[in-house]
Amino acid sequence: ILETRKGERYNNPNFGSDVTRRAFEPNDYVLKTTLKYDVTEALDRWEKRITLDDVSVLNYEDDPRIPEDLILIIVSFTVNSTHQQGSYVYPFALSGMPIDEIINKGI
Repeated sequence: ILETRKGERYNNPNFGSDVTRRAFEPNDYVLKTTLKYDVTEALDRWEKRITLDDVSVLNYEDDPRIPEDLILIIVSFTVNSTHQQGSYVYPFALSGMPIDEIINKGI
């Protein structure tokens, strides 16, 4: 859902999110707020198997161990069928750099 751009899916142009469109934005508060909105909106709309509990967006300002060209999106959720809580960390790479290059830089 998060990797699929809106308009990319045949016969369902509204499916997906705007997350990947943000890859070249400045790594600041505005981007963090926008990503949180994009992720929340997409998962609330398209992922009916879970209930979102929280979406947190962290960058180097929040934790100096995070490289400047990486944002961590932490999705906390509850699985509707089992009521089991879980979380998923979505590593969002800025500037189009491959994620393995960013991770090798220092996390």
